[in-house]
Amino acid sequence: MQETSSVAVVAALYLRKSGSGCKRTASQAGDRNGRPSGKAARRGRRSSNPSDRRDAKQSGPLRVYHLTAHSGIQGAGVAVVTGNMWLGLLEWLAHTTIDEAKVRGRTTFAQELALHIFCKAVWLACLVLFATLSPGASISLWWH
Repeated sequence: MQETSSVAVVAALYLRKSGSGCKRTASQAGDRNGRPSGKAARRGRRSSNPSDRRDAKQSGPLRVYHLTAHSGIQGAGVAVVTGNMWLGLLEWLAHTTIDEAKVRGRTTFAQELALHIFCKAVWLACLVLFATLSPGASISLWWH
């Protein structure tokens, strides 16, 4: 039986992956991990450079839309969990403000995360406070 070296196995796998060893064309150009680089990245594909993504977050054409939608999803989650539409709207507003401050460089990642957690704690405290102080029907579907 013939013993195959590990180099031969790796070479065979590489040739199979890259299309029988032929050189890639300019349209297939990319780094070793398959991410676009050079012309491919400039043609609208996602860049692997973190500063390019930061610029797109700060000045991209759909920046406000994405921020509003992302924050709205967070607000809807709070509204569903708490059963209180007003807390959901407050979360939407707070989340938008916090994320906008992060994009503009006014807060760090850790500060942004702490503010998001603080907001959730405030919504929980409001829910508990209103539920214990209000007579009769509860303000939440889940709190009886």
